[in-house]
Amino acid sequence: MTGFLYYLPRTVEPPEHLAGEPVSRCGVSRGPDGAAGTLIVPECEAMPRFRVDPAAQTWSQCHDWWLGYETAAPPKEQLLRRAHQIAGHAVTLGDGGSWTVPLAVVVQFVEDRITRGTNLPQSLRLGADGQWLSQILPQYLGVSRAAEQMYQHLIGQGPAPSVAEAASIAAEALGVNYRVTAWECSALGLLTTENLADVLRALVDWPVIESWLAEKKRASGDAAISHGEAA
Repeated sequence: MTGFLYYLPRTVEPPEHLAGEPVSRCGVSRGPDGAAGTLIVPECEAMPRFRVDPAAQTWSQCHDWWLGYETAAPPKEQLLRRAHQIAGHAVTLGDGGSWTVPLAVVVQFVEDRITRGTNLPQSLRLGADGQWLSQILPQYLGVSRAAEQMYQHLIGQGPAPSVAEAASIAAEALGVNYRVTAWECSALGLLTTENLADVLRALVDWPVIESWLAEKKRASGDAAISHGEAA
């Protein structure tokens, strides 16, 4: 298991999601495009060697830059974790690993009613009346809005996202707890038509709602039996 490699042709700037990340870089005379450029490696516990070797590495072009990794030792979930983890549901993705999808929606049950909160970090500010108010931090607003869209769909009050929209939401959600974007998710084959729904449902705490509904149905059935309404 080693980290990702990023190759930039001459005059190309690093991708935005690497801004602020500790990285090492070096020039290479022949990149995956056959030309000279710069190799960037995010610093991690298992940094790959500074080299471009198409025979031993897997490379994919991402607009005007390239993403690569050692074919025999691709990046794994534990290596890509961010230092600060937001609690959520574990989902098995396309690489076989168990990845934590953050809870953008957290459900609670009060007297048979569902109330919603979030695990996404929020700022705390005083309102004009002196009461503390919470607001989701700007870097998490995209995930929060996407989660609301998914929740409304699951309760039957909104349209279903397209596969492309769903994949983008899932990748953004994974990027909360991991140093990945849609490009890294694609390179590792994390998202599939089979697990995509699992990621989106985990994002809005749907497994808990399903459990609650199943328990209500069971309790209702038990009550009917006790009253002689079912055999």
